[in-house]
Amino acid sequence: MKNKPENIFKIIRIIIVILILTVLILLACCEKNGDISPDKNRETNAGNNKTAQTEEEETIDNLPDARDEVGYAAPNFKFESLKGENEKLSDYREHGKAVIIYFWASWLSSCTEKMEDIQILSEKYTDDLIILAVNFDEKKAIIEDFIQDNGYTFKAIPDENKTIQKKYPTQSYPYAVFINPEGIITGICVGTSDDLLSVYERYIKEALGK
Repeated sequence: MKNKPENIFKIIRIIIVILILTVLILLACCEKNGDISPDKNRETNAGNNKTAQTEEEETIDNLPDARDEVGYAAPNFKFESLKGENEKLSDYREHGKAVIIYFWASWLSSCTEKMEDIQILSEKYTDDLIILAVNFDEKKAIIEDFIQDNGYTFKAIPDENKTIQKKYPTQSYPYAVFINPEGIITGICVGTSDDLLSVYERYIKEALGK
């Protein structure tokens, strides 16, 4: 009977030790969870900051009141050429170049019949003018074959998802937008004609102030 109180005290001490260990484990878990939450918040904040920074950069790239109309700044866009060059429309403004954005497709004869004129203009005004021939719905391989087969040297740009076309909407092709070296749209020409070469040249001279 004398050993019974001692056994009880031993049991109590064991229970106390177990409780202490349990509390320590719970505290450790709480601290661990507390560390995870701030990291997630930092990741979320970093993502939000990145998005805000991207939007800010796009706003800076565009001149005020950018829209697809004569007299307004040309809406800016990023693109990758067939040669893998990553550029922006605004790059040419920085280099003092006039630009023609020519929307076309290889299956539209109204576009392809005048591509030779586009090549002529590209060669004639090579120092002052950049031609961006934006194909609006075909795959890159088709565009590459067409450009190579015909020996064209101006920049051809795939726009299969119509990312660029959304900024320059039209229902008729070819569709040409003429932009001066300051980034302002000076002319828009929709459709084609027998004297398209001379028509485009007048628009180019106007864009260049000649």
